[in-house]
Amino acid sequence: MTITDDRMSGPADLMVEVANSSRAIDLGTKKRDYERAGVREYVVVLARERSAVWFRRTNDGFVELAPGDDGVFRSASFPGLWLDPRGLFSPSRRKMVSAVRTGLATPEHAAFVAALRKAKTKRATKKRPPKSK
Repeated sequence: MTITDDRMSGPADLMVEVANSSRAIDLGTKKRDYERAGVREYVVVLARERSAVWFRRTNDGFVELAPGDDGVFRSASFPGLWLDPRGLFSPSRRKMVSAVRTGLATPEHAAFVAALRKAKTKRATKKRPPKSK
C-alpha cells in the first residue's frame, strides 16, 4: 500500500479475520479474494479451534507460515508485530502480551517506526506552501 497526499492506494499490507463459524469462508473465498487483490499477509484466528493461520504472499500467491520455534508468528510487513496464538486463548494473556512487547522492543521495529516517521515528515514537507516574505 502506498500513501500519497494522505490517500492510500494499492492492496492492504495485512488483513486479519476472526473466524468463529466462517472457517470455510475465511480460508476459502476470502483468502482467494485477498490473494487476487495482492494483500501481503493474511491472518485468520480460528476461534473454535483456538488457533491461528498466517499466510504470506509470494510470487505464487499465499503460502501458509509456520510459527517460529517459540510458537510466535512474525509479520514481514510490519516488523515487530508478533503474535503468539497460544496467548490469544490463554486466560492470563501473558504469552500474548509478552510476544507483543518483545516484538515492539526489536531493532527491526525501531527501524520500521523511524522509516514511517521519515516518510510522514517528507509528505508533510511536500504539502507545506512556500513561505511568503
